[in-house]
Amino acid sequence: MVSSPVPYKTGFVVATLEGVIYNYDMQGALLWSVDLNAKVVSRPVIIGERVFAGNVGGDIYQIDLKTGDVLQSLGISEAITSQLVSFPVIFRDRQTDALLIGTANGTMYAYEATDLTPMWKNQDAKGRIESLPIVLDNRVVFSAWDGMTYCIDLRTGKLNWKWSENVNFYYSTASCIPVTDGDHVWVVSPDKSVSCVDVLLGKTQWTNKDFNAWESLGLSQDGKTIYIKSIEDDFHTVNAETGKKIKSYKQKWGLDTNPIQIREFDKNVLFGRKNGKIVRFQKEKFTDLFYLGQARPLTIERVGNTYIASNMDGRILLFTLKN
Repeated sequence: MVSSPVPYKTGFVVATLEGVIYNYDMQGALLWSVDLNAKVVSRPVIIGERVFAGNVGGDIYQIDLKTGDVLQSLGISEAITSQLVSFPVIFRDRQTDALLIGTANGTMYAYEATDLTPMWKNQDAKGRIESLPIVLDNRVVFSAWDGMTYCIDLRTGKLNWKWSENVNFYYSTASCIPVTDGDHVWVVSPDKSVSCVDVLLGKTQWTNKDFNAWESLGLSQDGKTIYIKSIEDDFHTVNAETGKKIKSYKQKWGLDTNPIQIREFDKNVLFGRKNGKIVRFQKEKFTDLFYLGQARPLTIERVGNTYIASNMDGRILLFTLKN
């Protein structure tokens, strides 16, 4: 697996690199599986009672969530590489949902979800789109492997702005899963800089290279604190508005280049480390919850009071927390 499971009310959907989509209930029982006939590097999305998934062969599949039956498929002739996301839209005078798809060529497509009808495409990016596009009201923000971060209009696909502090393939924010409070987006690039970008104008609010960051960050539930896992040993809490350090915590974790999103649930900050351990940060204390295996962990998800931990070997563990 290269992306975390996709939760819904009574279960979760998993995509494997080999191209198989699995649906499990919350007891871990397999409900169905379907083979998409090509590798899958993009995370599916669930819209109502349908699962949408794409493969590197350039095919989009619409799958019945209850049965696993393939309802529709569509080829776009480009490898689908971004995590898929959805957004509500009025299309042809009716309220519906749309599907956002990023490709290896740097194209962002929008399709009406019910019939997979094309709405628009944007080709401003000149590199692969692989991370999670962030939907904000009438805009979507995403990064590509051309070193740029883009903001485009959700209704038309037209470019609003593009941003970079360092236009360089090697310093692109393309692998970072960004975080947002609706007005700002925070990203980390491989030159170890953390940046806060104004969503409306596409202007840098602050940039800080003091945290030895490496593509892993999170935002507190109140939107006031950024959590940063450094490339080696340190964990930082940072003022989201100013970029100033609140506190640093020296650990003995060693080198960690695992690009995941740090998630906060009810004051429990959860994330995985490169060595396979799942960690809780609560009340300024770190606790190793369990060891998931040698493979890199993926971002933690939650359904109700149950958490879903997973790793790139395909191991999935459901757990609950007690305070």
